[in-house]
Amino acid sequence: MAKVTAIIIAFLFFNEGKEVNFSFYVGLLLIMTSVVRQSLISIRSHKQVTA
Repeated sequence: MAKVTAIIIAFLFFNEGKEVNFSFYVGLLLIMTSVVRQSLISIRSHKQVTA
């Protein structure tokens, strides 16, 4: 997740968004989706173990 945050900060502060294309955004969306999904799975499995 830290790498994604670094990319977003680079876009905002260093104006690095000029050289990316649509496939970059698709890849970023896939990474973000997998991180959120893995977090949800981890939380659910932790709740089932403690219950």
